Amino acid sequence: MRVANQGLKIFIFLKFSFSAEELGIKELVPAYLDPDLQAMDLPTGVSFASGGSGFDPQTPPLSELYELGGKRLAIFGIPPIGCLPSQRTLVGGEVRECSESYNKAAQLYNTKLKTSLNSLNTNFNDTKARVVYVDTYDPILDIIQNRDKYGSPF
Repeated sequence: MRVANQGLKIFIFLKFSFSAEELGIKELVPAYLDPDLQAMDLPTGVSFASGGSGFDPQTPPLSELYELGGKRLAIFGIPPIGCLPSQRTLVGGEVRECSESYNKAAQLYNTKLKTSLNSLNTNFNDTKARVVYVDTYDPILDIIQNRDKYGSPF
């Protein structure tokens, strides 16, 4: 189990580091609501994420972030929510399979999100502004479906 977890941590770290490097931001991004956040942290990136709990209605819309000076934004897609342990337990049957309907809903949402972000990039008319979609669905599903590739002892 330790090897699998280590492989997953390295995979996610490399995936995030590449994205951060692509965006020209620092490796560790402080939370926007961090009480120790300094004004000098804002131009190099802060996280508006909701801590993995889903949509946070207090998260500012992207256009507002742009108006506040946000020029490089990364928006993370939804992971395969049908593969969450709770969903596998509730609807996955005896073998605790992933819920296909929940995963399809996540894929549909991600497709619409990508389309919206592409449209938003076009509407900015600013060569310095860039909003990128970060895929979490496919890498996480690959880890779940091909755990041997990542060092799973099972």
